[in-house]
Amino acid sequence: MIRRNPAFIAIALSGMILISCARFRVQELKPARSFAIPLSAAFPSITKGADEYTRPLNLAGIPLSAGILGNRIFLSDPSSGVVRVFKRNSDKPEFIIGDKMDKSEEAELIKVRAGIPCEVVSDDDENAFIAVHEAALDEKPEPEVPPENRFTDKPPGGQFTTTPARIVQIKDDAVIAQFGREGREGPPFERILRMHAFENTLYVFHSIADAKALSVFQNGKRIRHLESFAIKDQDITKYFVDIEDIFPAGQTAIVSVALRNKNTFAPEQRRIYSWEGGDPRLLYTIDEEGDQFIAARPDGGFTLANSEDGNRLLLKIYSPSGEYLNNRLLVFPDFRNSWREVSLDMTGRVFSNRIFQGKFEVYEWK
Repeated sequence: MIRRNPAFIAIALSGMILISCARFRVQELKPARSFAIPLSAAFPSITKGADEYTRPLNLAGIPLSAGILGNRIFLSDPSSGVVRVFKRNSDKPEFIIGDKMDKSEEAELIKVRAGIPCEVVSDDDENAFIAVHEAALDEKPEPEVPPENRFTDKPPGGQFTTTPARIVQIKDDAVIAQFGREGREGPPFERILRMHAFENTLYVFHSIADAKALSVFQNGKRIRHLESFAIKDQDITKYFVDIEDIFPAGQTAIVSVALRNKNTFAPEQRRIYSWEGGDPRLLYTIDEEGDQFIAARPDGGFTLANSEDGNRLLLKIYSPSGEYLNNRLLVFPDFRNSWREVSLDMTGRVFSNRIFQGKFEVYEWK
């Protein structure tokens, strides 16, 4: 007969309760506005005539995200083929990045190769990176999207993201590098899916033929490349392995994978892996249908997002070993439809933007 010490049992139960409480503790974040730029100044061709008496605003032509660099914001306008750069809460662009600009605009032009600028990201070292797609404004990309891309892609800048692209690096109001998927002299990216920047380093999640990869660049030179992600489970052949995201986390990467039915393409399971280029390590199997991977964390952990009732977004925080730690809650004020994409950067900061009262607004949640 084994006798258990009542005091030990009480301590153990207390520890379990503390862990459980920490796991389900919810920290509510509040939005603080960082930028408010008039839509008519940022997207003049899109907003022209867009009022209740003529036609609604074409939200599809306004990017979901913006590049933020100190007290500046970089807003790409694919319909005009330029990126307009504003100082905080200014109503006129400080300078414009593109092949050319409209004669009616008064700003300095930073000239780059012709194309359609879409996604813009920035780091903490005064660099801005712009994906410039090799398409003319009157060109129409192929309308048919292969099934493996239909459900998981989040186009950062609209229809032209399906076309080849090069990246332009801007620093101190000048172009310092233009490069493709292998560096300055290499071919263009076939398709850029997502970009992240941190400490003078750019991370590009992109497609190469039927594969997906993460390439790492410094000053236009590719310094690392992760490709050929493969799962070795015995039953994996019965699924289509859909790599939904590869998010950098220090020297490793966090990979979000959907295992899809080969006939219907419906997701049957989602998993989160840690990957350094060799065999991936399974961290977590997502068991709640509403949970979606949103970002890796600086420590090698990750964050899942769950839109609870449409007006609230719950961010679930996990450790590098896949342990559920705690939660952060975003409650969207005013009109929910005015709020757009929520994103986390590589340091864990939470941002979102919205179109409200005639302005493009950017908020940080703290």
